[in-house]
Amino acid sequence: GMDMEADLGIDSIKRVEILYGIQEELPHLPPINQDDLAEQRSLGQILTYLQSLSEASAVAPVPAAEESQKKKPNLKGWRRAVFLKKLSPPDRLLYDPPKKGQVLITYDGTPATALLAEAIQAQGWRQVSVLQWPKDLIAGYEHLPGQIESIQLIDWSEEALQEALTEFRKLGPIHALIHLEPPAGEGWVESQKSTLRGLFFLAKHLSRDLQQAATTGRAVFMSATRMDGKLGLAGHPGFGVIQGGQGGLIKSLRAEWPQVFCRAVDFSPQQTPESLSQLLAREFSDGNRGLPEVGWHEGQRFGIASHEKTLSTDLARATISAKDLFLVSGGAKGVTATAVKELARAYQPRLVLLGRSKKIEEPDWAQGVESEGLQVKAIEVLKRAGEKPTPVKAQELLTPILAQREIDKTLQELEAAGSTTRYLSVDITDQKALAQALSNLQSEWGPITGLVHGAGVLADKRIEKKELSDFESVYATKVEGLARLLENLNAKKLRYLLLFSSSAGFYGNSGQTDYALANEILNKTAYFFKAQHPDTQVHSYNWGPWDGGMVTESLKKHFQAKGIKVIPPAVGASLFVDECSPEVTNQVQCVIGSSLITPPAAKGELQSYNLRRRLGLEQNPWVKDHSLGGEAVLPLVHALSWMLEGALGLYPGRYLQKATDIAVLKGVQVNQEPATFELCLKESEKSEDSILIEAKIQSQQAGKVRYHYSCKLRLGLVPARAPAFSADLTAANQESGAGFYEARVLFHGPAFRMVEEVVHYSKDRLVLKCNCPKPTTLGQFAYTIFNPFCEDGELQAMVIQAFKLTGLLSLPLKINEVECFHPSPLGREFYLTLEVQEASRGKLKANVTSHSASGRVYTRFIGAEVTLSEKLKAKFEDG
Repeated sequence: GMDMEADLGIDSIKRVEILYGIQEELPHLPPINQDDLAEQRSLGQILTYLQSLSEASAVAPVPAAEESQKKKPNLKGWRRAVFLKKLSPPDRLLYDPPKKGQVLITYDGTPATALLAEAIQAQGWRQVSVLQWPKDLIAGYEHLPGQIESIQLIDWSEEALQEALTEFRKLGPIHALIHLEPPAGEGWVESQKSTLRGLFFLAKHLSRDLQQAATTGRAVFMSATRMDGKLGLAGHPGFGVIQGGQGGLIKSLRAEWPQVFCRAVDFSPQQTPESLSQLLAREFSDGNRGLPEVGWHEGQRFGIASHEKTLSTDLARATISAKDLFLVSGGAKGVTATAVKELARAYQPRLVLLGRSKKIEEPDWAQGVESEGLQVKAIEVLKRAGEKPTPVKAQELLTPILAQREIDKTLQELEAAGSTTRYLSVDITDQKALAQALSNLQSEWGPITGLVHGAGVLADKRIEKKELSDFESVYATKVEGLARLLENLNAKKLRYLLLFSSSAGFYGNSGQTDYALANEILNKTAYFFKAQHPDTQVHSYNWGPWDGGMVTESLKKHFQAKGIKVIPPAVGASLFVDECSPEVTNQVQCVIGSSLITPPAAKGELQSYNLRRRLGLEQNPWVKDHSLGGEAVLPLVHALSWMLEGALGLYPGRYLQKATDIAVLKGVQVNQEPATFELCLKESEKSEDSILIEAKIQSQQAGKVRYHYSCKLRLGLVPARAPAFSADLTAANQESGAGFYEARVLFHGPAFRMVEEVVHYSKDRLVLKCNCPKPTTLGQFAYTIFNPFCEDGELQAMVIQAFKLTGLLSLPLKINEVECFHPSPLGREFYLTLEVQEASRGKLKANVTSHSASGRVYTRFIGAEVTLSEKLKAKFEDG
């Protein structure tokens, strides 16, 4: 459920258009009361209202037997595996802190708070204040020097927090908040719920402050957790999982506050206060808005990313059998029921479904009445009782009847598929009732060997409208429900732990801050449990929206127009079962679907940004393998990557359409002693769909500005589509690639020696087989779509072709255009095809395409040029 205009960006949708679309797509619905519809203030509320009408008017029939035997749907492109990605250190965004702006830090009980305050003040912020949590969390405050303004909360209430913020505002407008999570134990640490809830309501009551601050300058909302430094993915069981919810909260806030810099930073519990404060201060001044969460572990920076998971279409069967006993929360209705039915069809395990709906006997007036006639009967009952038959009252009568019918239908289908089933009416957050129910169950049926946790509730609204009841209801069902379930099971007997999380937790989603944080806790719990119980098959399914009763064809078209994938039920059910295969045992987290976040519209005045980087050999040792005349020189492709990544970080959700006019102005020599450079990014054109940026890398030398590299970058709302390419690997004039390095035609050292073979050579065309070695460190040049280590191969191809045509050595001069579609692979085979456009004794101009053997295009250089000279021989030999 999302606010239509602010969150989906579909400003053309009007309520009346939705009404017409409903009537067109769902003709079976009873008449829609426009006054009732007008009361629904978000898309989620509208859909919930429609679902209630739909359930009142019809219950889908039990699928025919042949329907369950349908051919397996095409699952290609649906699942994405989650992995840790090495990141480059942050560049510093240059800006002037506001003279009266205030940075608020929450106290963590260690010297890190005061050290961080000093580091932030060193960046030019004059007012840094500290919020102290109530005494039941941290008893003493001996680490805070007296000159730091601080206020301690008297209790955990929202009112106490509001009073404290009112006092802080007297010291100056609040432009930033940094939350430091206090050190705590592992597992389900209750104090971490307190600080998570406190951070949630800090976001609510600072929403106006931070969004106002962002209109005039820098505004920041950050948190620092102490999981493992790898965002919970390090494979260690020793961390508190609840703090992991901060990432889901912050990713959702980023969607609601696109102009506020939002970031969650994770550290190892062993991180010293000194290093934690310094690294956090660096993150505070980072300019990359597209990176909502990072981790620091042993000096290396990490992020979480995903890539398409390609698995065999004929996966090995799981070891689930009819002897297994699966407990399923939320499994009697909705998407969980759809998924579990597929599990029953595949393996016939025993299934016990848990739900809060009470078992009822249908009243006489409802018995034998088809679903479409129930509403009429309910209205008659209300009239006979002398009550006004409003939709709400009618629904109160119908809800338990429809729920019971759906439960009965689910149980019937599971039994028909071969599973023995039972339904238990129990609230999974009620520890006493749940313990009794599961004790009785296991006494009769034996130990539970599988748990599917699909229960969840929504309370969708923007953060400033959230109430404590919203947070608690969402958190209780998703998080505390899982905790209670695990407490009442024998973990050593548990062979499968299958968690229904959400893509809202992985990507964030506007209006779902509480839901996103709860689902992120599920994700971290999956990694935590897997580390503790490596023999258990653990999967956290990060589902996107499922196609069904609440997603009409009209809404589905709007989702598709925004690139949002809606999961067909058959696909979701098949994916659920596939993940149980032994072939995916170690893939704990899987994302199914896409992000619901759309980038903000590009509007307002043209902007410019400066990002500062200290560039040296210690962080980038591989530059030594790119030396000319004894000097380590930054490759042109790395300079292009620097400009490209800097721009993409400032405009999250946008994609590179192309880079043009890439030029070497004055190359950069990289020395052991780091030197300071600035990346200048200046908007020259801007529309809703497209932004053109002029980029330059420059430095100050002897009081003068010196320009080193430049290009223009066109960013758009959709990824560039790779062209069709026919890879012609027909052999002609083959030779080994090693000879070009040995003869110093190519001056490159081991880190850049990727050309393995000349597959084809003619005066008009060159095809190279390549394999770029993986560098021991990416240094300051981690990449997303353009892999500069491999892409140096395009320029090496130019040098080889120039030498074979003229016998002269050459260096890159410029590239007219670069298109990026997929990063070329490190440590794996790929090909380069060069097609000559113009050749002479002094210049070679060509197009070069990086591609796979099957013709999948990674990157394309159009109009690349090298300058040829007889004078280069000495420099190449002295490399």
